[in-house]
Amino acid sequence: MTGTQFWPGRKVVVTGGKGFLGSHIVARLERLGAVVTAISRRTGHDLRVLDQGMRSFIELQPEIVINCASNQGGISYQRMYPGEIYYDNLLMGANTMEAARLAGVRKYVNIIAGCAYPGEPRDGILREPKHQGEVARQVANGRIDLAKRNPHETLS
Repeated sequence: MTGTQFWPGRKVVVTGGKGFLGSHIVARLERLGAVVTAISRRTGHDLRVLDQGMRSFIELQPEIVINCASNQGGISYQRMYPGEIYYDNLLMGANTMEAARLAGVRKYVNIIAGCAYPGEPRDGILREPKHQGEVARQVANGRIDLAKRNPHETLS
């Protein structure tokens, strides 16, 4: 079975699916035929609270949960709020994983919360506006270079 044959009809929840990275994953999975629901604080799901994740997964009964939920921002934001960002992301990661386990979700994919950039900048200095369009293109094409992922691998 090829990757494109796997997705049609699969019930998938993408946490953080309205955000920067998650919205591109939702779009790609929909093009592949998956039945995708995006949940986030924007849709009334605060995944820092375990019960909210549980209710969502029990109600939606996904086969797969892809966790893209995160508290993120640019480099300046991360320098200003490192503790809050760390704590929120710790809660969201642990709560979505536990809620998925308790709800009987068959597969849980955790995309590590962190800034996503298209590889190393030439001079070693990240300039966010320069990268935003390129990152979006790479995510949309399934070629984002994320932690623990082969940068040459693509979503089928």
